[in-house]
Amino acid sequence: MRPILVCLAAVVLAVPAFAATNLAKYAGSYPSDEVGGMTFLGDPAVIAGVTKAVPDKAVRDWVLDPNSVQTPISRAGGLLRSGACEPHNCYDHNWAILIDASSGATDVCYHDAALMAEDQSRWYLNSGKSAMRAGGCSE
Repeated sequence: MRPILVCLAAVVLAVPAFAATNLAKYAGSYPSDEVGGMTFLGDPAVIAGVTKAVPDKAVRDWVLDPNSVQTPISRAGGLLRSGACEPHNCYDHNWAILIDASSGATDVCYHDAALMAEDQSRWYLNSGKSAMRAGGCSE
């Protein structure tokens, strides 16, 4: 029985890395475009990463909303980046999802000028912590 549990544990531990690596397929598409029958914003690995990083449900709802103004997903230096904003309010209300393509570690940048300084954004980190940083969330 023990060898079976060890093998099962190894498979379970390997799944997040596989799922994260698989997210690279979205590079170049928009977050709400279907790639292989799934959208980036609807992908369980993306939802899990955003949920882990962002405790605020209202922020999560904005970040995962497919009805936003979106930029194509980019890949650079091992990171996938998805950016979007509120229609007709992009300068003052924008966000980005950054995912490490090898580990799945997800950080989320969120900027809302109505709630924070115009030149600052809240970063929700994979560790569960958050921090205010200078700048918006657009590239």
